[in-house]
Amino acid sequence: MKPSIYVLGILYASGLWMAAQDQVDPSLVGELPERRQGSPVTPGKPSPYGLPDEKKKKQTATKRQYSEEDQIKSILSSLPVTGVIGNGKKVLLGNIILEEGELVDDVLPNQREQLLVKEITEDQVLLEWIEEFRRPNARQLPIAIDLKPRVRVLLKGHPEGTKPPMGIARPPLGAEDDDF
Repeated sequence: MKPSIYVLGILYASGLWMAAQDQVDPSLVGELPERRQGSPVTPGKPSPYGLPDEKKKKQTATKRQYSEEDQIKSILSSLPVTGVIGNGKKVLLGNIILEEGELVDDVLPNQREQLLVKEITEDQVLLEWIEEFRRPNARQLPIAIDLKPRVRVLLKGHPEGTKPPMGIARPPLGAEDDDF
């Protein structure tokens, strides 16, 4: 029975290698330290023991790099239209007031790109990027206006056919809102 490489490593480290050397075939172990010789490295060639060359080593991006335009689109698209002011002359987008012909407040710190409220209709707000050179098709961001009431959270209630224990709470007759 031949000893494993792990056992050979323990024997070598403990100094018992010389005693066990005659029982082990050296071809199983590989190149032993006393047989290794250094190899000269010519100038300009990479060392076989050194780090890989930067040209060979390519890093792949694990995260997508978002441009400032993508970040602005993401932020403004996620904000809900919460109100229309003055018969559609102003729109409340999140906590930003948008008025036709005015600039949109910055949504990023140190934001370089500017947006203009191009048009407000009853269905959408059209934002347009301000650029140095006028393009035939300017970059635009349409934001839909939808003020329909929605239920965001539906709490669990009583099963159908059963009556809730309290019913509806109503203020007493003749009571003011402050009294209730």
